Amino acid sequence: KKQLQGYEICSSTHVICLHFSQKEELCYFWENLLQRGILTQWFASNGSYTLRLFVNIHHTPDDLRMLVEEIKELKSG
Repeated sequence: KKQLQGYEICSSTHVICLHFSQKEELCYFWENLLQRGILTQWFASNGSYTLRLFVNIHHTPDDLRMLVEEIKELKSG
């Protein structure tokens, strides 16, 4: 959790949620993360879209760094 706080990707639980206002942007993230071997779950509610990632004890600090880098790259791309 501490690693993610500096990247505006914060969560107080093991679930990391990324919010989107456009379904197209959510699908772009979902498809690109899936191609990179990062499994996510997405859902829609009242016109907003959420991509959820689950972190557990088996994820290493390197896994989290890679995840943050992938998200940053997708946000800037």
